Amino acid sequence: MRMQEQEQEQEDNFDTFPCDSFLEESIIDYDDEDYEESDSEIVAEMAEIQITETETETSNTSSKELRRARVWKHFEKQTIEEENETTETFILCKICEGHFSAKNSTTTLERHLKSKHPNVYNNLEQEETRTIPWTAETHKEKHKLFVNWIITDQQPFTIVENQSFKKFIASIQPKYKIPSRHTIKDMIMK
Repeated sequence: MRMQEQEQEQEDNFDTFPCDSFLEESIIDYDDEDYEESDSEIVAEMAEIQITETETETSNTSSKELRRARVWKHFEKQTIEEENETTETFILCKICEGHFSAKNSTTTLERHLKSKHPNVYNNLEQEETRTIPWTAETHKEKHKLFVNWIITDQQPFTIVENQSFKKFIASIQPKYKIPSRHTIKDMIMK
């Protein structure tokens, strides 16, 4: 019930803005009969947006999987069969040949790299932060999403001048240049 009330409130807010040309391209049509989005779908949609913002070399893979793959490049699972038909499985560091229990997590292996092989670990960190540069089209798309948020949540245009807000956006995505309040107004009035 609460979700329906929120959708109705957003729908009411949506109808009060005189910016049809902008809205046609960038805002979800809340009047659409097929529009019913659960919280999990909204979270998934936001996760997709986040992935496109950081666009890694393998954008179809989650960051957790990428981290795991990068760490495991330096380790190998080994199994030794002993004479009495018992087997021992362990993890071998390819750099120093250190042995670890097969039950260890990726975090343990990552800690080993950090403490025993700092150069390798630092390269691992750099790989994770390497991103593809933003195009003008990507920046324009982010502007539309930002203006969509301002409109649907009835934020004042001056929000872009708030220092705390600027720091928050910079911490999330340093590449994003926040448009001025005048640019936002112009985008809406187009």
